[in-house]
Parts: sequence; C-alpha cells; structure tokens
Amino acid sequence: MDNTNNQTTNTEVSTNTTPVQNTVSAQPVNATAVQPQVQSNVNVNPVLIQEQQPVAPVQQPVQQPVTQVQPAQVGSVPVQQSQQVSPTPVAPVTPEQSVQPQVTQPQPAVVNPAPPTPPMTEVAPMPVTPTQEEIISTHKKTHSNTILFIIVIILILFVLFMDNILDFVDKNIINKVPNNQNTSENLLNGFLKIEDKTGYLKVNNIKFYNVKKGNGTNIILNYEPYKTTSKIEEEGIYIELYNADKEILDKKLFIVDKIEKDVVRTYTYEVTNDVYADAFYALVKTYTDKELSSTKTLTCKYEVNDNNITLNYVNTFEFTNNSLTKYNINKEFSYKEENETVNNYKEELKKEYLNITDYNIQSEYNDTLLKYNIDLNNEVKDFKPLYKKDTIITIVKNKEKLKKWKCE
Repeated sequence: MDNTNNQTTNTEVSTNTTPVQNTVSAQPVNATAVQPQVQSNVNVNPVLIQEQQPVAPVQQPVQQPVTQVQPAQVGSVPVQQSQQVSPTPVAPVTPEQSVQPQVTQPQPAVVNPAPPTPPMTEVAPMPVTPTQEEIISTHKKTHSNTILFIIVIILILFVLFMDNILDFVDKNIINKVPNNQNTSENLLNGFLKIEDKTGYLKVNNIKFYNVKKGNGTNIILNYEPYKTTSKIEEEGIYIELYNADKEILDKKLFIVDKIEKDVVRTYTYEVTNDVYADAFYALVKTYTDKELSSTKTLTCKYEVNDNNITLNYVNTFEFTNNSLTKYNINKEFSYKEENETVNNYKEELKKEYLNITDYNIQSEYNDTLLKYNIDLNNEVKDFKPLYKKDTIITIVKNKEKLKKWKCE
C-alpha cells in the first residue's frame, strides 16, 4: 500500500512522431518547464507553460500515437499526474515568424475528480417587510399632505388679506417714516406767507413750502414726501388760503395719484378771481371727524321799508366744515300802490322762477313771493346755482355784502 501511495499515476501523453513541414521538431519536455501545482488531498492537473511564441493556427491536424510517460521527479517532491492528452495540431511556421523552439502543449486528459464542496455562502439579511414599508410610506405621505395643506391655507389667507399685508409692509418696513409727522418752521402768525420761500409745514410726513401765485389764477406750491403712497386722498390733507385778516378764502383737498419718498414735486390748482386777488396766507392741515362734520349757518337779509313797499328777502346758507352744501331762498314783498319799482320787483321774481322751473326745481311762486331750496350735493346738470358747492363761508359773506345784504 505504501508503494502504491508513493507511486505516481501513469499519464498518457500524445507526442508527435511525424515531422511537420517548416516546423521545428518537438523537443523533449524539460522537467524545469513544468511547474506543478500542489494542493493537499486534491489531484492536480499540471499545466505546461508555453514558451514565448504562441501556437500558430491549425492547418492540418495529425493524429499522434499515445505513449507512456514515466513520472518525473522535481527535486525531492513527487508529483502525481493523471492526464490524457488529446492530439494537438501543429501549424507550419511562416518565414516572418522568428525561429524558436516550440513546445507542443499536450491537452490534459479529462478526469472526473470529485467536485469540491462549494464554500458556504452567507445569506444577506432580509429587507424590511413590505408591510412595514407600506406603513412608513403612508406616514410620509400623510406628513407631506399636511404640509401641502398648510401651504395652501397660507396662500389663501395671503390673497384674502393682501392689501392689509402690503400696507403693513409698506408702512412699517419699506417706508418707515419719522415719528415727527407734523412740524413747521419760519411761519408768520401760524401761517405760511405767500411768496415767502423760507417757511414750511410738514403734515403727515409731507413737507409743503414755497407757496406762490402763478399765471392766471393758479396757486403753486412745492411738496416733498417722506414716504411713498398711492392713497393720499384718504389722508384728508387740505390746502387753505386766507386773506390778510386771516379769514379763510379757499379750501382745497390735496389729491395726487401717487407720492414717492424724497421726490420733490410741484402742485398747481386754480382758484376764483376773488380768492386769487385777496390770498395772503396759506395753511396746510388735516381735520378730525368732528371738525369735518361741524356745520354753520349764514343768514343774509335784504330789507326795504318805505311808504309804498315792504320787502323782506332772506337767503340762508348752510356750511359743513366751512364749505357750502345747500342754501334756501325766501323772497317776499308787499306794496300799497303799483308803480315802476313794484313792477321791477315782480319782474325779477318771475325771471328767477322761470329759470329754476326749466331745471325742474320745486318752488313756491306768485307775483310777490318766491321760495325754493338748492341742495348742492345733488348736482343739477347745466343749472347755475347762486354759489358753487364747497364755496367757503367767507366768500359767500363778502359777495352778499357787496350786494348790500346784511349777513350774520
């Protein structure tokens, strides 16, 4: 048994004994050309290493006889070989190829050794179960839907309250204005003197200065805002003109499309001839709600009492915040004998009556009486009232006095 274990297994090798044209004769296999592979308890098939030049393509295969090869000793280590080499075709060497010895490589015999036991493969851990993934995905989806719902609600609220939000941002962030909204300098008796360039009034963070009379009956002044807004009309800023006695002559609501911060502009508006001629002071101010709703009544009378005629005319004018809103006409006279003067009074009343009748104004009329009311808030097209709406009380009083009426 020991001899059997140490004895190498016979190997059948096919060798080429027939010479091949243009081919170097097969050289005996040098033992040093074979590097055995050793593996414990496993039959190893030796591999012959081909030297340098690869084998040319096969043209005519030649059947080689099978010969027995004795086991070769490599050093002191016995090598067991059990191979059957199949016939190997040899191709002729072309002139272009360098002439070098070529070893015919025998094909190892097919041996059916016992297949090695494959190594154990480590099984990767199983992924998270689908049920758990579905639960996680549902949670994430619910969370995403909640965020989306909140964003939609915020957008809806922003659209609904956009004006308030933009107004807040404009006033408190973009156009934050100084705390001293109303200041003044170089005033004369509390007023801006017309044609004086040194004084100014700042109202609601808008600086007004350099009030002067322009061409025609225009009043011109400069203004410099400390803020930006397109809702200036809502602030209720009025420009007022006064005579030398500080009696108000005209009141104008300051209206522009838009004011821009630190941009100086000119404001021009037209007044009547009376106002233009008597204007001496200017004032810029705002009113409280109580002041805006305050009312005044001006009663002007014209009386005649002689031996023949007794005449009593009364015009009553109503003002709201010094601006005319309506008036009442009550004219009545009596006489003893008709004469030219009486006829003139009759003719005047008739003419006035016919005038208001053309505009469907209700009245009470006869030869010696005429009564009617005019509401200037309800404008009648093409009708020319005694005074225009918003005429200042001072103007009405002065004009009535010029007609010899007594006003109080």
